[in-house]
Amino acid sequence: MKKLVKWAHQAIEMTCNQSVLPNVIIVLNKADASPGEGDSWDADALKEELKSTVQKSLEKNTYLKEKVEFWKEKNVQIKDVEGLLSCYYASFHAIRIPRLQSPVLIEQQITRLYDIISKTCENSQRLRQQQRMQLDAVNLHLYIRNALSHFATNPNTPFDFVKASFDINPISPGLNLCSGITRLAIIVQKCSDESGLAVWERISPAIASCILLSANQRNGTAPSEY
Repeated sequence: MKKLVKWAHQAIEMTCNQSVLPNVIIVLNKADASPGEGDSWDADALKEELKSTVQKSLEKNTYLKEKVEFWKEKNVQIKDVEGLLSCYYASFHAIRIPRLQSPVLIEQQITRLYDIISKTCENSQRLRQQQRMQLDAVNLHLYIRNALSHFATNPNTPFDFVKASFDINPISPGLNLCSGITRLAIIVQKCSDESGLAVWERISPAIASCILLSANQRNGTAPSEY
């Protein structure tokens, strides 16, 4: 528990504007396949068991108590283990993988593990898509390269995902109004079957937001093209 929170807290301190939190899956490997254990192989039951086991550590472990106070200062009330983990992770799962004595049970648990991984990945991708931060193979490589360059030169400064996004996809001084906005209008027209003034009414908030963002990046001064 302490290691999970410590690693995640360090990661959060060294990043900002992260669109999606990571998921944590605890796999207890080579667990005893003892008969008559009831729901000991159930992932949800194991999750509750682990939470109950480490609940007292929130009151006894000095490091965890510090992190509870840390979030309390940010108006986040931590009442249990899951509450603390939810500050760092999008979801928390746990599953047992048995020893080799029972091939059928091994297959069953590995299938369950695969399902958990698949569902958490799908949820993360959906959230990234909603945040417009879904990465393909090319952009992922660029973000990783950007992060390595950042920490190689500024190891004590948090990595800003939004800044990295602008570094990878820079905005031209005038937002390239002639081609960019026209291209946006054409795409909206094709996707919405609208035309004329309706298209411009639809995209005007996005254009205004881009102009405000660009002005803010220039300390409140809009480019002369505006």
